[in-house]
Amino acid sequence: VALTRRSTSNPEAFDLYLRGREALYRQTKTHIEMAMQLFQQAIRLDGRYAQAYAGLAEAYATRCLNHQRDDVLLDKAIESSLKALMYDESISEAYAALGLAYLVRGDYDAALEASHKAIQLDDGSVIGCYALGRVYLGLGRFEEAAETYQKMIDLSPENYLGMQGLQTAYAGLGRTEAAMEVTRRLVAFFPGYLARVPDDARAHIMFASYLAEVGEREQALQEADTALALGGNDAIMLYNLCCVLCFLGEKEKAADTFSQALAAGYG
Repeated sequence: VALTRRSTSNPEAFDLYLRGREALYRQTKTHIEMAMQLFQQAIRLDGRYAQAYAGLAEAYATRCLNHQRDDVLLDKAIESSLKALMYDESISEAYAALGLAYLVRGDYDAALEASHKAIQLDDGSVIGCYALGRVYLGLGRFEEAAETYQKMIDLSPENYLGMQGLQTAYAGLGRTEAAMEVTRRLVAFFPGYLARVPDDARAHIMFASYLAEVGEREQALQEADTALALGGNDAIMLYNLCCVLCFLGEKEKAADTFSQALAAGYG
């Protein structure tokens, strides 16, 4: 039984939580670590703030999923998720974070169960859809991944992670034209998003990769330069730059950049 069902009555903790969520959405290593700090500060102000524990768990899991596996952080992700559920057993985000953590561990059955639970608790959970979609992609269940990411897009059209997941799922299904149509939607989406959030380094590098995919060479390189200026020596940034260079046929540069990504910790 949950000890209590609560958000927080501390406005400063709530503000820190919202800032943590915003930072986590950027998904660069620097922003994920910033999110960890913000969630931890929120917890220091309210030690029973379930959503902050769930956010912290997701930050730990995302750090391992997107950058470099770290078993200590994975343990912390699971511990923080369970702590969130101790304070609020109905919190969808905690199960979504558990799903991502189990996915990194390769425990697909547990990942699927936790991610499904997130959706069961909150059918409108964007984070739950994201986690379940990632698990389906990991399992190679691309049809179900596509359905899940489409639902995520319907729930949150401004969240480009849903469109990225859908594009990957269609590619996995061999639906080349459908994947390209989503790529074109992403190319149309990013200018407006980056006008509002110009310092989102990951968005710049993803925009660059989609521009490269549709043959916009010069603009792709320009966006890649902007991303690197903002994101620095970030492993996932370098990996995505490698993808851009591959699309542009720059094989030697791509190989060199991939080596840099590995050296920076890309798992």
